[in-house]
Parts: sequence; structure tokens; C-alpha cells
Amino acid sequence: MEFKKLLIVIPTRNRADFAINAIDSVLTQSNCNFEVIVSDNSTEEREVSLLFNYCQKIKNERLRYIRPPKPLPMTEHWNWVMEQSIQLSEFSHATYLTDRMVFIKDSLANLQNIIAKYETKIVAYNHDVIDDSNYPIYLRQNFWTGKIFNISSWEILQLYADLNFIQPIPRMSNCFVPRNIFCKLYGRDKYYFSSVSPDFNFAYRCLEIVDSVLYYDKSLMVNYGEKRSNGVNLLSGKFQKDANDFINNLSTTSVCFNTPINDIRILPNAIMHEYCYVQQANNSDKLPQINYKNYFVTLIGCVFSYQEPKMKQEMLKKLRLELGWKLYIYQLQVILERKLKGLQIRINNLTNPLSPYFLRSEFKSTEEAIDYAINHPRVPAKDFSFLRNRLGVKSIKEVKI
Repeated sequence: MEFKKLLIVIPTRNRADFAINAIDSVLTQSNCNFEVIVSDNSTEEREVSLLFNYCQKIKNERLRYIRPPKPLPMTEHWNWVMEQSIQLSEFSHATYLTDRMVFIKDSLANLQNIIAKYETKIVAYNHDVIDDSNYPIYLRQNFWTGKIFNISSWEILQLYADLNFIQPIPRMSNCFVPRNIFCKLYGRDKYYFSSVSPDFNFAYRCLEIVDSVLYYDKSLMVNYGEKRSNGVNLLSGKFQKDANDFINNLSTTSVCFNTPINDIRILPNAIMHEYCYVQQANNSDKLPQINYKNYFVTLIGCVFSYQEPKMKQEMLKKLRLELGWKLYIYQLQVILERKLKGLQIRINNLTNPLSPYFLRSEFKSTEEAIDYAINHPRVPAKDFSFLRNRLGVKSIKEVKI
């Protein structure tokens, strides 16, 4: 298909200040042909007014503000805004920029060149993270090479079946997707997004119908607002306002009803729920069977790190009933794997002092960290011999711009 322009969709709910940051990060991009659709799913009048007035005030012809007829659960909202986007825009490639993310300065120009050359491919990319859940605030900037790699869909799915959650999976919020792929998915399933986590559900369904994904090995965005993240809340057990709103408005009664242990509400189980959901709904033979040992080890590691004591004990009780004495064997494996991973990172940082896995900087405020992150991206690494190990893929092929 021919490249026309990029569409950046910003779905938001009761986070007008976050959405405004996301909008600004797109509209300040240079040398790029794009438009922005902001879909305001807010339930609080103050948030609606703040965001609407901001969009009206800046009067940018590339920006369109829309609202669903009534507040919707997350997945239904993502579906609705894509339906509107198909009708309102002549985009050739689209992404969802969640309201807790901002694009790094001038990051879209080179990405557009890649998309224009490889028009039929999904192009995924990485992001940096601001941990502002506690004080001091840390910015973690990832190692990157600026190279483009072609990774087979089968290999990505196999890694996720093994509970190896690598970045190149096309979760809609970390990639640009050609318009015809949306049409193919809708033509087959009669929806664009489904289930509890629309991002991972979309990713697995995409990987069913494409042979491979291009991965641009560079951080193009910055993620922040950790306390207001549904995923982080699921990891810690400290459910804040947004996570409670998300759970209370689910169109289903269970978060993890398709996984081997179906009532443990932690992030890896939610991710694997979507895997099992797609595998079963489509009776797909392209999605490999889950590695049960790795599944249990991953769950146990997260449960033992859980911060809410009562829920932690409830989940451990469920795991003991399911696994018996094997629980303690798996727990030992968790400890050993974490020590090994930490050792690998330290060895890499010692042998590659100019290219550590992460650069970590400390800041006094989230605003200060965001400003630094979008204006001072990390320099590319010269030595990328260990990139294959970091991604976890066995066969990785570099492609040229």
C-alpha cells in the first residue's frame, strides 16, 4: 500500500494534563506528515472542559478532538475511536499514543522514512521510562542502536509462550500499523480490539496474520505517571483511582479467566490471558502452547514481589493449592534467575562502559524528567554485539533504510 500520512490517536480518560503533554509532543514534531485524533473518554466534567478548551485554543488543523456518545470501557473506547478514525482520516499508518506517553523531540521524521520505504510492514520501536512512583524520580534510558531488524512473528509468539516479554511485539501503542491490517482484522473478527487488554489482544491477533515485524531499535517515546498505570497497579497491588475505574468498568467479571491459574490478578497473568484468549477464540495453531514451567515461575516471582500483604497471602494460598511442594522449587528458580540476570547486566556494563543496558538519571520532579528525556535522548551504542541476547531472539536480520 502507498504511504500517505501518519495518524496518531490519543485515547484518554480523566487525565487531561497528561493528554495535553502527549498532544504537544506530537504537534512539535518536524519534517513529518501526520494528523492527531484525541478521543476524550472522560467522566469528570473538569477534565473534559480542560482538554476540550485546550484543543480549541491551539487551533491546529492537524488536531481533531472527539468524544464518544457516552463513557466507554477501555476496549470499547479503543474500538470506537478506530471506527471514527477510519471514517475521518485518510491515514495510511496509525498508532495509539496513550496519554501517559510523549514522543521524544523530532523522533517521528526518521521513523516516517522507514515506514514510507517498508509500506506494508508493522514498524515497532522502544521507549524510555520515568519512574515517578516514589521520590527521587528516575529516568531510565534504554540502550539503542538505531538499526532496523526484521523479526518473524512465529519467533515473537514463541518467546511470549515462554513468558519472555520482549519489546518488539506490536501492542498498538509502540508501533505504526498499516491501514489494511486494521481492515483485515475487522473483516475477520468484526472488531479492531477485544477482551480486557486491547493492546496485547491486538498484538497477538496481528502476529497471526503477518509473517514478520520490523523493529526499529531506538526509544522514540517516554512513559511516565507510574502511579496511574493499570499495569503497574496490577504488579504492585496498590490500586489507585485509575486502576479501580478500569476494573469497575470491565465488560467482563474476570481479568484472567483464560489462563492456567485464572484468578490471580497480576500483570503477567493479564498478558497471558490475552494470549490464551486469542489462541482459543480463533482456534489458532500459529500460537505455540504455553511453557507451563516458565508460566508458574513468572507468576511466583511477581506474587512474591507483591506489595499488598493481604492479596499477596491470598495468591500464595492459591499457588500452594495448585502447585504443592513445587512452589518452593519454582521460588528458588526465581531467586537464581534474578541473580543471574543481575550478574549479566553488571558484566555487560563493565565490559561495555560506554553502552550500559540502562542510563539512570535522578530528578526532583516529573516535569523536569520529561523535559530532559524528550530533549536529551541517549546517544546510540557503537557496540551492539549483545543485542540478540537482549531481545531474546535467535534469528534476527538487519534491514537497511
